[in-house]
Amino acid sequence: MKIKLDEIGVKDLFMIGGLITVLSGFYYTTDARIASLESSMEYHTEDSSKVAILEERIANMDRKIDFIYDVILASANKETLVIPSDAGL
Repeated sequence: MKIKLDEIGVKDLFMIGGLITVLSGFYYTTDARIASLESSMEYHTEDSSKVAILEERIANMDRKIDFIYDVILASANKETLVIPSDAGL
């Protein structure tokens, strides 16, 4: 299929130009979004160490709360009391 230049009209040129404009706009906006996401990832990686520290502190608090709960239940059942140093706290 050969396309002759004298058969291409203004309507076809506008259609091809519009298609090129849409595709180039999609490319540049996608590139801008990716650059924005990459810069926000750098910001979040700095905060991830803080989140890891908070998760460790929360896990430590959960272990202490579980121990206190066990001590309260043991004293309510009049069982022997576990000393915190024996429990690893």
